[in-house]
Amino acid sequence: MTPQSRHGVPRTAAASSRPVLRGLAWTGALAVSATLLGGCSFWSRDVVLEPYAPADGLQAELGDVLVRNVLVVSEGSGEPGVVSGALVSRSEEDTVVLVEAGGSDAVVEVGAGETVFLGTEDGEQVEIETVEEAAGAATPVTFTSETVGAVTIVVPVQLPEGAYAEITP
Repeated sequence: MTPQSRHGVPRTAAASSRPVLRGLAWTGALAVSATLLGGCSFWSRDVVLEPYAPADGLQAELGDVLVRNVLVVSEGSGEPGVVSGALVSRSEEDTVVLVEAGGSDAVVEVGAGETVFLGTEDGEQVEIETVEEAAGAATPVTFTSETVGAVTIVVPVQLPEGAYAEITP
């Protein structure tokens, strides 16, 4: 005797296996999707493992002095400017750093274990007589220490707007 469905129609083996096949199809589709989506992270590089400057400016190292968030604030294209950023000492001795940009230079003394801000009201002023590059472009800034040598980074020229509105030559 064959089993009856709710409507009095005899059930066949194929009809009773449809829900099982549907479940297997969904399980397979989910497994394939998870594998393919997981593969996206396999082929992309781990950005968090690469050092980067989470700021508008750029960074460099000058021996035991870290150069951080450096940029030039200026209207650009022949206008004066100011180097903005910070020099962070990891040294147990004072360090003298020469900062050069746009034909101008300034000597900045960084105390042992101290941070010196550039371009702020309380920090050191490194003024540039003439910034040749337009705002939005980039310009080289060189940091030199007698003990380590020099490092040049090409930093952005930022308009004196928003967070940089108070930084003016």
